[in-house]
Amino acid sequence: MPQYYVAPEDIAGGQAVLRGPEARHLASVLRKRAGDEIRLFDKQGNLYRAQITRISEKILTVRLLEVRREPLPALDLTLYQALIAKSKFEDVLEKGTELGIQSFVPLVTGRTQIRLKPERLDAQLSRWNRIALAALKQSGRTHAARVLAPMSFPDALRKINGEPALIGWEKEKSLDFHAAWRSLPEARRTKIHLVIGPEGGFTEEEASLALRAGAVPFTFGSGILRSETAALAASSLILFGDQASP
Repeated sequence: MPQYYVAPEDIAGGQAVLRGPEARHLASVLRKRAGDEIRLFDKQGNLYRAQITRISEKILTVRLLEVRREPLPALDLTLYQALIAKSKFEDVLEKGTELGIQSFVPLVTGRTQIRLKPERLDAQLSRWNRIALAALKQSGRTHAARVLAPMSFPDALRKINGEPALIGWEKEKSLDFHAAWRSLPEARRTKIHLVIGPEGGFTEEEASLALRAGAVPFTFGSGILRSETAALAASSLILFGDQASP
């Protein structure tokens, strides 16, 4: 059964209210009626079975019949994805959310070609988070996937703050992905930061900064992957590969 988002602040007293696009979609597109059952989630790990009690094009009211708490994912993955072409970056957000990435940080590096206008940043963040929410609904996941404000490379390293981090670097010669993963202490593999550069890769200075900050470099071998391919391949290996189990 498809699931629909309800804001936590719109849940009270065994009832909930859906507003805006969710209400319009249920009323006008799906033609739901009072008495129909739907499934809701609140991005905080709660999944609700609900029955529609009142419906209009702008507001839909439901009675909560059952609530189930979904556990937090065993592995918390944050992807620092260098800004790339709009459609490719949005593909990473969509597919990455479906895979189970919990946080995305748009990354501005020395070779980033895409620059966001400051006056458009709020609108862009809103769009990115809508894409993540749509993917969250489609995938059946219940915990929020967040898209944070863009960061410079040094700011990203400060945010990582010494926690386990992997950085894709095409000039790495000795560590493939699996070897890089095994170099991380098992006890610290519950929260991982994955750093992926733009099409031109990281500069030598950026790679040096990351290594001094404790990030572990890895390569996918002799082939050069596109940025969006590297991001999704590495994320899949972290979340679903054999190395995802201690």
